[in-house]
Amino acid sequence: MKINLKINNKGFTLVEVLVAMVILAIITVSFINAFSSGYIQIVSMGNKTSAMKHAQEIIDTIYNNGAAASASVVDYSDLHLFSGNSAQYGFSTVNVAGRLNNKVTVVVFYNGGQKHVTLSTIIP
Repeated sequence: MKINLKINNKGFTLVEVLVAMVILAIITVSFINAFSSGYIQIVSMGNKTSAMKHAQEIIDTIYNNGAAASASVVDYSDLHLFSGNSAQYGFSTVNVAGRLNNKVTVVVFYNGGQKHVTLSTIIP
């Protein structure tokens, strides 16, 4: 009896391997791009959160020291609560339920002055 063994020498060709590597590289680059932009957003939101905290601390300081100072915008950068930022605050008078109250607006600049956050509150 004759046994006919067929030997299969088939494998991946060089072209198939190169195509698979190119597809894998494209997928890898897209994932790296997504992760890096996500990281940039996380850092940016961290800076914004720190600036918001700084603005809230300024409002708390103004509230604790009494809000009836002046009606002009004053540089408040001597309050070193968050280094690297400049902050300004201003007062205006608003009528709330028939009573005159002070409206305090605090603007804190971050990312080298390119961005800012603004907080406003009414202090009776």
